[in-house]
Amino acid sequence: MRRRPAAILAILLASGSLLLAWSQAWFVLSIDPGSGAAETLALAGDAAAPALIAIALAVMAAIGAIPADAL
Repeated sequence: MRRRPAAILAILLASGSLLLAWSQAWFVLSIDPGSGAAETLALAGDAAAPALIAIALAVMAAIGAIPADAL
């Protein structure tokens, strides 16, 4: 029974890290045409995985809906 609060905390930390990862750049592409100026293209998490924020928020809401006496 004591493992349940630790598991809930771990799930909340994982959801928080998903929120943080969603706002960061996931892929960076550097194009060097050989003529001098290199161009850099960054793809952020909101474009790479747009559903990630919804999943993380839904998990946090589901954890918040657990009654306190069930812990």
